[in-house]
Amino acid sequence: MDYCIADIIIVFSYNSDWIVPMGMHTTLKIPGVELAAGSLGHGLSFSLGIALEKKLSNKTSRVFVLQGDEEINASPIWEAAMSAGKYQLDNLITIIDRSMYNMEGNTQTIMPLEPLEDKWRSFGWSVKTVDGHNVSELFENLSSVPFEKGKPTCIIAKTVKGKGVTYMEGKFNFHHAKINDKDYDTCVACLEKNICE
Repeated sequence: MDYCIADIIIVFSYNSDWIVPMGMHTTLKIPGVELAAGSLGHGLSFSLGIALEKKLSNKTSRVFVLQGDEEINASPIWEAAMSAGKYQLDNLITIIDRSMYNMEGNTQTIMPLEPLEDKWRSFGWSVKTVDGHNVSELFENLSSVPFEKGKPTCIIAKTVKGKGVTYMEGKFNFHHAKINDKDYDTCVACLEKNICE
């Protein structure tokens, strides 16, 4: 299924007639998505089980997990991270959206995560930090996973919340903001301008 730029904007509205397919939270309606965890922190544990089954069955496919930096405050994440390292699941790849903001403010103020790379490494993961807005850099790194044989892969993608939409950029209150039709048009125009530059 192809999406246009308007579909990819993560947006909610009081007018449910135009809530876009990508929505605020992942949904099983998106091709390739096998779990929409709902509660934060369960995606990595679920994916760990899939990756372990693939290893035990000698399957060569990989399992990808997208996580936000707010989500990794949840304890199931760290239990799964320890287990993935123990079982040397080099077919498991997590990408952490490191925007430094959650719906309440700066993640370092609310519950510090740094040194984030060191934490993942201490559980036996191979870790790289990338520019989450640089598609070429993301592609290059995703094309070279696993980074180390016998180790799960963690890519920390440094991002700016609301990137590309001037009035949203770097503002935590747009973590879950609802916008009206006028703001929606502004968002689409900003993103289309940035894509064309």
